[in-house]
Amino acid sequence: MLNVRYSNIVATAEIDAQKLENQLQKQPSSKTEMLFVAPFWAKKALRDAVDKEKVGVILDFPYGNSRSESILTGAQIALKEGAKHVAITYPYGAHASGMNWPKILFAQLSKLVHSNESLLWVYLDTAHLPEPLLAQALNWIKNAGVDGIILSQDQGNHPVNQQTIDFTLQTLAPQLWVHLFQK
Repeated sequence: MLNVRYSNIVATAEIDAQKLENQLQKQPSSKTEMLFVAPFWAKKALRDAVDKEKVGVILDFPYGNSRSESILTGAQIALKEGAKHVAITYPYGAHASGMNWPKILFAQLSKLVHSNESLLWVYLDTAHLPEPLLAQALNWIKNAGVDGIILSQDQGNHPVNQQTIDFTLQTLAPQLWVHLFQK
């Protein structure tokens, strides 16, 4: 059975140093929780976190609109700063183009992240993908060497429904981690 955990994402525009510090102080309260931060805050979060293994960097949150070059560069910088977890926001626009570009990007990132002995995550908001596209996205994630997903609905404003969680668990390989993001 897959491992289901919970994550907190602190990558919004309204985050400031004090709010990040508050998150860093309460973050290690659970063995199963992780904290993902925007690249701007990565250096501080990785330096100040009580448990650095529980902090990751999330690229291109919340909509996944960047070009692959900027995503790869962002991952390289995060890894150089010491990130052991790198997350990419699922590129919804690229998926809608009908090309398999997301799968290629995930494979490139997987190679980069794993060569630095870190883990790759994909943040996937189910509000942006109807079920047929969700199945394709999950298969691309599974086949590209990704270590796990952060599953969300409406940027964490609503809980992911149990049917979607069950569908995700059935589709993914048993070794992939699933984190649920709720505010």
